Amino acid sequence: MPWLRRPGGCRLYYELHGPPGATPIVLLEGIGGDIPGWRRNIPALAREHLVVAYDFRGNGRSDAQTSRWP
Repeated sequence: MPWLRRPGGCRLYYELHGPPGATPIVLLEGIGGDIPGWRRNIPALAREHLVVAYDFRGNGRSDAQTSRWP
């Protein structure tokens, strides 16, 4: 699974969809949302773009915030 490890150890989960080298589009879900909230849009966008979707800290598969910093 793709993870980005932040300073302090928090892991953020992300997914990439679409052809490598295509113009990237970053999908940001609203408060409390996660990647499955984009499930209807990702296939259509991924036909022509590199779709980058990630779960904010504390949502979906990303780690919850354990402290205020960093």
